[in-house]
Amino acid sequence: MRVQTFPRAQILQEFHFQCQALAASNNRGFKQEFEDLSEVGKELTTRAGDSEANREKNRYPFILPYDHCRVRLSVQNSHPHTDYINANFVPRDFICTQGPLHNTTIDFWRMVWEQNVRIIVMVTSLREKEIVRKMFPASANA
Repeated sequence: MRVQTFPRAQILQEFHFQCQALAASNNRGFKQEFEDLSEVGKELTTRAGDSEANREKNRYPFILPYDHCRVRLSVQNSHPHTDYINANFVPRDFICTQGPLHNTTIDFWRMVWEQNVRIIVMVTSLREKEIVRKMFPASANA
């Protein structure tokens, strides 16, 4: 079976046209695609994220990692539930996670270390509920 390939310029042009179509009418197409995602993954289990011991580690109580592909941290001092962070492997090469909470910052950096993460990309706004979030803690000299 032969795979059909397309020139890069053609792919970029079609992507540009698709984005323009989705952005038409006040981004109606993007909004519809986002709404269509609401059913994705409904049949997958999220027991670890929904457990009482881990609920406070979730930024949003309705966005939980799937059990079958969640990132598992090393267990610390034989304490159960220390392996949990709200993060999933996507497919194998990427990790998607929520921004760390004050009480999960250490877990976030432990995940970065344990998974040998080399690049971190933030794809969200720095503003949450009218609060501007800082990327890095203010220095003592600021």
